[in-house]
Parts: sequence; structure tokens; C-alpha cells
Amino acid sequence: MKIDERIASFIDHHAKGDAELIGKLHNYLIRLPGISASIHLGVPFYRRKHWLCYINPQADGGVELAFPNAYLMNGLQEKLNFGKRSQVGGIILRTTSELTQPLIAELVQTAIFIDNSLNKGFPL
Repeated sequence: MKIDERIASFIDHHAKGDAELIGKLHNYLIRLPGISASIHLGVPFYRRKHWLCYINPQADGGVELAFPNAYLMNGLQEKLNFGKRSQVGGIILRTTSELTQPLIAELVQTAIFIDNSLNKGFPL
């Protein structure tokens, strides 16, 4: 799969460890059915019909996988960092081995479920 030039440039711009983590996270997300990626507000965003998540490198190292509709993720909100944000929550990843955590897949699948529900007008 050919990587978008803007996303490749974004990945290459980061330190080796973070670049590897961002690249693997991007590859994981883009391989999911119906997911597309684009640079928005300077970072990679992933969407189907609505924004699902985005990759947000942290100044102190690590990469946040953030979910714009995290406030709708009942049962998972306590596992996310909202900081001063009311809707967007994220999880900080520091190593590629963290990508295999069941929590990552659960968060992404929940974001997809929310996306499908918003599309059909179902109450959550």
C-alpha cells in the first residue's frame, strides 16, 4: 500500500522511535476496512464517514492516539486521558509493543461502532 506523501513526510519528521511508532500505528489504522487518512491541523487524521481518531506526537516523547468522540465511549472513558478536553480523549503510546494491547483494538473498534451509529442516527 502506497503511503500518502504528506503522511510519509509527517512520519519522517519525527525522531526514530516516534517515527517507527507513528508508522506502525498508521499502517494498522489504514488497513482497516473503509478507513482513509489525511493530514488535518498538521497531524494524521483517520476517518470513515466522520473522524475516528488522530495521531498526536507529544513534546515529551510518545504518541497520543486521540479519539474525537471519546466522550461517547461508555465504559472506556476512564482508560483515556481527556486533560482539559471535554470530547476528545486519548491514550499515550511510547513503544511499538504497546500497539498489540487489546485496549488499542477495543478503542478503535468502539470508534468505528460510534461512527456507524452516528451515520445511521442511532442514539448511543
